[in-house]
Amino acid sequence: MEKINAVVFDFGGVLIDWSPWYLYQRVFSKKSEFEKFMVESRFHQWNERADCGENFADLFLEVAKYSPQWLSQVRMFPENFLETVGGAIDGTVQILNELKVANVPLYGLTNWSAETFPLAKAKYKFFSHFLNIVVSGEEKMIKPEQRFYQLALQRWKLNGGECLFIDDKLANIQAAEKVGMKAIHYQGPDPLRRDLQEYGFLAITK
Repeated sequence: MEKINAVVFDFGGVLIDWSPWYLYQRVFSKKSEFEKFMVESRFHQWNERADCGENFADLFLEVAKYSPQWLSQVRMFPENFLETVGGAIDGTVQILNELKVANVPLYGLTNWSAETFPLAKAKYKFFSHFLNIVVSGEEKMIKPEQRFYQLALQRWKLNGGECLFIDDKLANIQAAEKVGMKAIHYQGPDPLRRDLQEYGFLAITK
């Protein structure tokens, strides 16, 4: 069995608290109105396509055809992206800092638009801890596609068995395991700390 040498982080839901509601609560007074907007504007569909590398401008041309009543609200998203970020998840960032101090090689593998990721990267200093970050929007492939993981491993010059992958989505965990990675299904900072202690990355404190 290969020794696990590197830890690979997902970002949204693990290190970054992200929700479109954080932005749109200043537009919609009721959660039901927001939910109607999300469905009728097909928010998750075009946002995932942006994560896959499509441009927001092109995607919004489509929105203008099938849901013109929501176009102005849709356009708010990339223009005010940082308002969708509630902040860093402090407990996980503390773990990340400890891994960095321990000289654990750190990598990032994220589903994120190439247009909006630089905004978050510039704001949060902890991104500098990573030796390399592979962004779906730049590569035009996305988790849980196995080829996305394989691309990352090739770029990092690592075998799957050398990596411990952390993600909050079970489908992404399962895909990582299929390419040989060990994986932790993230469910909060405290369970993550315990899991990393079991793998020997963090000291067990009494």
